[in-house]
Amino acid sequence: MRKFFVLSFLLILFLCLCSIPKGYAKEIPDIETKVKNGHVTLKVNEKGDEYKFFKNGAPVYEGDSNEYSDDVSTIGDKYKIGIFQKDKLKKVVTLNVSNDLGEKALNSSEESYAEDLMAYQIQNGHLNVIADAESVQLSWDELPDKDGVYEVYRDDQKIGETTNQEFIDYPCEIR
Repeated sequence: MRKFFVLSFLLILFLCLCSIPKGYAKEIPDIETKVKNGHVTLKVNEKGDEYKFFKNGAPVYEGDSNEYSDDVSTIGDKYKIGIFQKDKLKKVVTLNVSNDLGEKALNSSEESYAEDLMAYQIQNGHLNVIADAESVQLSWDELPDKDGVYEVYRDDQKIGETTNQEFIDYPCEIR
């Protein structure tokens, strides 16, 4: 069974980001993520004048500090971080943070263990997205599968395959 990553929501994000001057955001930022006892600290190691942190879609911090700390929900949280320089959006980083206090046990039913494991890992897995004006870098948790091939889709169109747990797309390039 092949794994599918539908990237249609990223197209809209990139249409917006493609208008950012190409002089910005050529390197992928280094985000330090530390989770301990259900608490997360995120530190952006890329220079910016202002940072905006969003947790599960809601704004949680806006200011000049490149660090943010908070409690992680039981099932984990999705963060988006906007890095601004000279009042212009330089880069957007999206990442998922899992809680380290333990995960739910697999729910055994009529399905086989392998199917339960796959369903559990898809439901609880994380897709991390780092987007800038030129590219989208995806990384994800490993999913158990016989062929080990991940198919990557954008707008319901297959754009690539990989056996790695990462993929870089350049949606603004002419294919």
